[in-house]
Amino acid sequence: MTTPARRRAAEGLEAVAGGVAGALLGFFLTVSIFVAKARAGVYIYSFDDVTAFRWEMAPTFIGLLLGATLASGRLKAFLRGVALAVGAGLAAVPFGWFLGPWLQDGRSAAWAWAVLAAAVGLLAGLATAIVRGYPLEGGRA
Repeated sequence: MTTPARRRAAEGLEAVAGGVAGALLGFFLTVSIFVAKARAGVYIYSFDDVTAFRWEMAPTFIGLLLGATLASGRLKAFLRGVALAVGAGLAAVPFGWFLGPWLQDGRSAAWAWAVLAAAVGLLAGLATAIVRGYPLEGGRA
């Protein structure tokens, strides 16, 4: 039997793990926004452009907060949802890779559209995980 102090410590570690996972997923979505803007002709010109607080950074911070909140006390269920989202994102990569050159000209079309397709797949996987209740299951999964 665990003591309340150990349970709180475990939930704190789960929140940290969830925050890291959420921030990583959010950072990928942020990169995807930069890629989409670059495909539209809006470029990043310096490192200052990236480090300045911009709306494009919101997915990283939202992912950090949501990940920490949803994972606390239910890390296994949360990680199942993350695995579903990452799997959906990876499954979408070949579609973007092969469709990209047909959708847009340029040498970077394949990889850029692969990144964008992965972002759409990631969002679809996250939505599916939420609808299925993975990160919201009560107790420990």
